[in-house]
Amino acid sequence: DRISSASSLYFIGEVLFDKKRDCGLYFLVDSDLENWEKLQRVMLHLGETGIGGERSSGYGRFTPSYVDTFPLPTAETGDKYLTLSLLLPSGKEEAQQAYSYRIIKRGGWSKDTLHKQVYMFTEGSVFSAPVEGKTVIVADVGHPVYRYGRSFMVKAR
Repeated sequence: DRISSASSLYFIGEVLFDKKRDCGLYFLVDSDLENWEKLQRVMLHLGETGIGGERSSGYGRFTPSYVDTFPLPTAETGDKYLTLSLLLPSGKEEAQQAYSYRIIKRGGWSKDTLHKQVYMFTEGSVFSAPVEGKTVIVADVGHPVYRYGRSFMVKAR
């Protein structure tokens, strides 16, 4: 501690996924072959170096695996749209389509640079019409740092 110069324990938290139950981090991709091969190389690199904090201590490492198809459950009828992703509306008109929702503040760091904070609709928010969302630049660390806020929606009742 800086005031008394006394030492103290340093605590960090971690999340472990149960691989036996197919728990983990997942995302869905629709891509052409050239970009799919690039994405696989990126995922391999991220798996080796880790994602999130404390990477220098070995946290965040993973082995990527892939499936060719994933049947996405959707309502055959319905007049609402459920977002499976965080969503940053591209304007007032899109925000006004929100029917049932939660808002979360997102920020972060890249090296020593604080990201611009943005407010986003959380996963599971329901909208009256499909909305696109947008991606914004939240920092510049010699290159732009993006916050992805495009929607991934399914029809809901």
